[in-house]
Amino acid sequence: MERLALIYFRASESAPKTVVPKERGLHLELAFFCLALTKSNKRPPPSMWQLQRKAVLRYSLIALSVLLGVAIRFANFDSYEIQYVLALQKAALAANIMWFFQLYSHLGDSIVWIGVALLLLAYYYGRPRKALKFALFITVVAVVVIVMRLIFPRERPFQPINGAPSQVLAYAYEGLPSYPSGHIAPTAGGLYLLASHSKKLNMLFGVLVVLLGISRVATGTHFFTDIIGAALFSYPIAAIIDDMKLFERFKDR
Repeated sequence: MERLALIYFRASESAPKTVVPKERGLHLELAFFCLALTKSNKRPPPSMWQLQRKAVLRYSLIALSVLLGVAIRFANFDSYEIQYVLALQKAALAANIMWFFQLYSHLGDSIVWIGVALLLLAYYYGRPRKALKFALFITVVAVVVIVMRLIFPRERPFQPINGAPSQVLAYAYEGLPSYPSGHIAPTAGGLYLLASHSKKLNMLFGVLVVLLGISRVATGTHFFTDIIGAALFSYPIAAIIDDMKLFERFKDR
């Protein structure tokens, strides 16, 4: 469309003086019309098939996190995973970076994300759509984590496994069940909402989430499957809440 506008503009400029001024003006009007149409051209809304495919993917990931919890509950995952947790912890101690993992683990503390939600509600007081989405996400994820921990009670890596004492040490003690990770759950989806569909920010935040997962495993508070299970439902829940029409009544800007 921009190319077509350029053609009309050149045609009006290169037209001989013998051309009637009205015709030259017509070329200019067509050129400006094409440019205006180009600027106002927005992406078409997603088709019903695209929406259905997106919904199926999101709910499938949530269901997968539940199935992972069932597998952990009835299969002997702990005895297989513990060796990898122990290896990562030893590597962190050998590299003398356990202090960093201990500090970085606080990124996923509940008080941090509750504080972020309150700050967003205060900052976006006159246009609360984003803040309300975030607050609802934190609430839903907290409920999901509590329910899943009640259904799938799993011991921490530093606790005895099959009656035998664990070699994993607790560098960040947690007394609640291990699955799913209560640090990854609010962090993964929370950062997704804060990114506001920015690809660069989502890539950066993805790295932060992975690093947080490694920190939780290295400190002996989680298995790898605890991290994966939390991420599997955190991102889809955030995306579902982000697309809810419930918040369209609130101002965004």
